[in-house]
Amino acid sequence: MKKRNHTSCHSHLFLLAISLILASTHSNAQQQDIGTIKGRAIDSITASGLTFSGISVINITDNKTAHESVANQDGSFAVQLKYGTYYVQVDFMGYKAVRTAPFTISKEHKLHDVGVIKL
Repeated sequence: MKKRNHTSCHSHLFLLAISLILASTHSNAQQQDIGTIKGRAIDSITASGLTFSGISVINITDNKTAHESVANQDGSFAVQLKYGTYYVQVDFMGYKAVRTAPFTISKEHKLHDVGVIKL
């Protein structure tokens, strides 16, 4: 019968443990560069929430869409994004689209509330 090499087995376990720790640290570092944008889309006449209105977050730097989603049942939305400068555009069929002023998500400003957006 072959004798097991315990040193080799311990080395593999040690390398696995180090890899897991490094992966966890990297993941936590990436999550720290995330902020939140929130708001609510409503009808300007009835003040009712615009359920399923389209929410687009556009990166000012390259003018590309960074995130798209739809509003909740009451017209509210919340989006998590990497740090950067953005604007939000809200669309709903039969309404004119509305665009917010540019804003920045950063370490100092992790939450930006665009408030109530009236269409």
